[in-house]
Amino acid sequence: MVSESDPDMPKSLDPRDIKFFIDDEPEISLFKLWQALGINPNEFDGSVSNNPDFFPRKCHNCEAETWEYDFDGEEGNESLLRICDSIGQSCRYLIFKWADKRWKLLGHIDAWGKYQSPQHTVIVNRGVTWLAIRNQGASGTGVSSYIDFVYLVTPRRILKGFSYVAHGSQFGGPGSVGRDFNGRVVDCTVRQGAVNVEFAYSVIYWGDTNLFSQQHKVISTNRLGDFANRFDPARSNITEPEFESVYNIDSLSNEDFLQYNYGEMSQIASGRDIRKKEWLREFLKNCENTAERRRLSQLLARDSKRPS
Repeated sequence: MVSESDPDMPKSLDPRDIKFFIDDEPEISLFKLWQALGINPNEFDGSVSNNPDFFPRKCHNCEAETWEYDFDGEEGNESLLRICDSIGQSCRYLIFKWADKRWKLLGHIDAWGKYQSPQHTVIVNRGVTWLAIRNQGASGTGVSSYIDFVYLVTPRRILKGFSYVAHGSQFGGPGSVGRDFNGRVVDCTVRQGAVNVEFAYSVIYWGDTNLFSQQHKVISTNRLGDFANRFDPARSNITEPEFESVYNIDSLSNEDFLQYNYGEMSQIASGRDIRKKEWLREFLKNCENTAERRRLSQLLARDSKRPS
């Protein structure tokens, strides 16, 4: 029960009353609220936050929003409540279901973003509704990545579905290669507790100018309730080592880049784009003496002897 006279609590555990409570007092401790909802008030998912104590202690410039979605396919919508610390850019998502004439909390999901507040997306595929919540992955000077964690909401609880790197960027610097990449869900199914997902990935490589882009199809499988995706090499059009190198941060060496993209690099070496050719010459200076490097250096040297 909630006492309407308690200034540190909303008048009820209706997600709308919680939102109105936070709107009226954006600088407030949520300790009692977590206790009333059955959430350990001393815990926040520290794996996604650099400030795991802010929710139990104090929510600074707190903001709350609510949405209604039919997640579980049963009669009536579920209520999605997001509570965010706009300074710490950490959020807690809570999902409520109306049952037995009251709002029941199905579960909560914690999220954090260094450069932007966490956002969510609803994916409807083959009649199943998934909830994707974006978290900060890598962050630092010249690098950033974002990971989407995707959940399946059932009438009784929230289950982990799958996760994937949704966006990433790494600045290359002079004489090196930078890249921007994105991933999106094309199809996802659940059969006998197994989650199968098809992703479409794209990457743009750049130096002093845009070099080239690529698209890849990736298939992964895992057990429902586990984020441990397993790469399916038979149905993907990229190898797992290349996928792990390209679509992560600080994972693609110069030598791997030449090996995976030798065809594109040879076209630059023998082509007519002077700016790209000059970039390639500088780039090769920073590469180990691999077979790809030697062949590309020979192509550049041969091209420089051609009469203009």
